[in-house]
Amino acid sequence: MKRIFIVFVFLPFFANATPIVDSKVGTISGVETDKAYIYKGIPYAKAAIGDLRFAPPVKADRFTGEFKAEKFCKIPIQSPFMNYPKLNGEGVDSLCLNVYTPKGAKINDKYPVYMWIYGGAFVGGASSHPLYDGSEFAKDGIVFVSINYRLGAEGFYSSKTTKQLYGTTGNWGLLDMILALNWIKDNIKYFGGDENNVTIGGESAGAFSVSALVLSPLTKGLFKKAVMESGTILSYPFVSLNQKDNQLIAYGHSEKLNNKFDIKDTLSGLAELRNISPELLSNYCPLDLGFDNKDGSYLIPNFDGYVIPYEPYESLKNGEFNNVDILLGYNTNEGTMFVPPSVTDKQLDSVITYHHKKNGSNRINKLYSREIYQNPYDRSCEYIGDIAFNLGMKIFADNLSKKNKVYMYHFDYAPEYMLRTPYKVGHASEIAYVFNNLQKDATQTQRQVAADFHKRVVNFIKTGNPNTDGNTEENTIWNTYEKNNVAVFRISDKLHMETFMLKDRLDILESELFN
Repeated sequence: MKRIFIVFVFLPFFANATPIVDSKVGTISGVETDKAYIYKGIPYAKAAIGDLRFAPPVKADRFTGEFKAEKFCKIPIQSPFMNYPKLNGEGVDSLCLNVYTPKGAKINDKYPVYMWIYGGAFVGGASSHPLYDGSEFAKDGIVFVSINYRLGAEGFYSSKTTKQLYGTTGNWGLLDMILALNWIKDNIKYFGGDENNVTIGGESAGAFSVSALVLSPLTKGLFKKAVMESGTILSYPFVSLNQKDNQLIAYGHSEKLNNKFDIKDTLSGLAELRNISPELLSNYCPLDLGFDNKDGSYLIPNFDGYVIPYEPYESLKNGEFNNVDILLGYNTNEGTMFVPPSVTDKQLDSVITYHHKKNGSNRINKLYSREIYQNPYDRSCEYIGDIAFNLGMKIFADNLSKKNKVYMYHFDYAPEYMLRTPYKVGHASEIAYVFNNLQKDATQTQRQVAADFHKRVVNFIKTGNPNTDGNTEENTIWNTYEKNNVAVFRISDKLHMETFMLKDRLDILESELFN
């Protein structure tokens, strides 16, 4: 009798396995791409409904089963400022975050962590925007986290009643960010991240928020480094330069919102406000900056003395800030996005007179005189760029560099077609380069600039030094910023250190506004 031998041949089975994490909040499954593991739409806070509106956020409940983090959550309810609602719909259940990890990342791998805060003037924005895809960071060894936070009235409504109830007011969106940082502290190690090596970063209103968190006593020990692209909390008219002006606007514009619904700043009035739909309130929270007056209704973060110091400028001068290293910078033409080409000299003169009548408007006018600039558009763009973005950046750099490492950049690159438009190297033009998320038709020069800038930011996140990732050194050295020996790193088609060309003008502007 012949024996029959059956031979089983086991061949390897190749397939994209679903990445799964067991964390403090429960089991979370994500998706795998060619660059990263991605976990989308993880709630870090309960939906801000009922008594949780205009109140500090509350930590989300633990998942009872496996949470499938396969799609982005709703975006925060917002003004149609950037037309973001078409992304994936608005909703009150939007306090979520997304985690991008290196492929194969597992518990206690100790990858550096980068938490990103989007811009949008505190009235628009969403972490799910394709521009903020964190895959390139993950591919380069970073655990990248992007978060949603409340916007408009839901995020920045101020009232004396909520101040009495919660000890703070007008900073609900900032408190969302702080809760997200605590979520990272508790859970990010399960995704392979190092909770003791966290960097926070943001652009425009995101950078304003980062600077506020650098100053906030509530964030001590939650992050070690910060990236601020184009802005700080010392910004006029987006936020303010001092408490008196800040609270005049914060409470005044919130009261104006109340008046539209015949509501008083009382407990019963707060209950009435909570019964008005967030979608309706968002229609009354546009980006109306009011450069020439205070008649707008734009809601702003509040210098409340709890989340943000009463006087951020004084806190900086006194060294009262968290022990973090900073990478920050500006674009060549920050103001062009906010100035109509039809602006006249008379309009700018009126704006400067209105805002600086107590600070010597004639002296400030000389900084942006008609003799220096060719036309009223250029004058206006320089003034708006300085007072809204560049001045605060210089003040933060001057003061933080006394105790910590500060690296400043000047982003000065745009493709030829952009240089022919009014915007030029305008506000927000650096974001795609930092993320290395250029469009498919980008030129080779664009791709090289993006690779250079992205690599420097990755290095800073990893080591606190944009010149090294801990293993390799960059050829062109980016020196630290020193108040008395200032230089900035110019990022364009060539990299090099250059004189901080705005310094003298910003020094004069600071002395006029704060002394």
